[in-house]
Amino acid sequence: MLRKLIAAACFAMLAFAAAPSHAQNAIPVASCGTLSASLNPAIPHALYMDVNGNLCIAGSFSATGGTISNATSGQATTATNQGAVSYLYGFNGTTWDQLQVDASKFLKINCVTGCAGGTFNNNADNVATSATNGQNAVWNYVWDGAAWDRLYGDSTNGAFSHVKAWAGTALGAPSAYGTSPGAVNVPGVNAFVTNTLTGITPGDAIATGTYPTGSPTIGAMLLWNGTTYDRWKSAGATGVAAIRQTDGTNVQQLDPCQSEVKSTLPITLATAAVKVIAVGVSAKKIYVCQIHLTNNAADSVAVFEATTATTCATSPVAVVGAGTTVATAATGYNFAANGGISLGTGSNQVLQTSVNANDLCIAQSAATQLTGSITYVTR
Repeated sequence: MLRKLIAAACFAMLAFAAAPSHAQNAIPVASCGTLSASLNPAIPHALYMDVNGNLCIAGSFSATGGTISNATSGQATTATNQGAVSYLYGFNGTTWDQLQVDASKFLKINCVTGCAGGTFNNNADNVATSATNGQNAVWNYVWDGAAWDRLYGDSTNGAFSHVKAWAGTALGAPSAYGTSPGAVNVPGVNAFVTNTLTGITPGDAIATGTYPTGSPTIGAMLLWNGTTYDRWKSAGATGVAAIRQTDGTNVQQLDPCQSEVKSTLPITLATAAVKVIAVGVSAKKIYVCQIHLTNNAADSVAVFEATTATTCATSPVAVVGAGTTVATAATGYNFAANGGISLGTGSNQVLQTSVNANDLCIAQSAATQLTGSITYVTR
């Protein structure tokens, strides 16, 4: 029997442990805030509800809050809104109104104050000033001291520019070329020469100095000689400018055979005679750059100069040795049979006359064949 009682007690305990938890019950009271006895805050107590079934809670709150709607404007203000709305509203000073868009979904804006601004046009000058311009103009205007004026121009010349003053100084009216603008202020770059220039032929020994306004320009090449200016001289009738080498102190004279045009002539003589081998030129001497002579028998040959056009007969002067005639040829070159001479290479002077315009001559003492050539210049 005892065993049966113990077993029944165990089954009861197991059944109680396996049973689900029950919701907590609330004790009804006449009204919230009125209890039948004082409660001990140190121990748990049951929940209470009023006779209408409302759970008693300390304090107060609103369970409904403000309205949430996107169907109307004029939504009232409230401190108890519970929901969130993503619709855009604008405050009109008293209530909230829906913000509206047009058919293209662009927000409508109605500018009420300070929106009209000044005028906006490009068909007139003297556009009035304004502190409330609400539009932007891309037309170019300039300030005339009282109003704004358009900048003028055309498609050919571009913008027109009217320069009335420089650095605060008013400028005078422009004048035609060759006409003085008068006693007015003009830009510093306006320089007009009123004198007439006359041509001159430049000379030598032109002194240095400052020349007065209106002096003509000398259109010739002038060279400094250390004291004055001289014309650049021409080397002969060809118009080639003469140049002399110098180290700054000493002038180097170029060899005539290097600076002048050469002439080459043959030489042939078969009798004891005198012959011109180079004709003289007025006011110039003959410079031999190369001479070549050979013979076929023993012979004597004199090289000399004489007055031109006299067949070497007037005022002869020896160039080599002392011979000036057939009789005195032996005082010149003495050649054995099949002998001769060859002087110079053509690049430098080897012989020369001493008197301007003289001919260069040879005299042979024997009737033998004398053959050769001469290269020379005159200067």
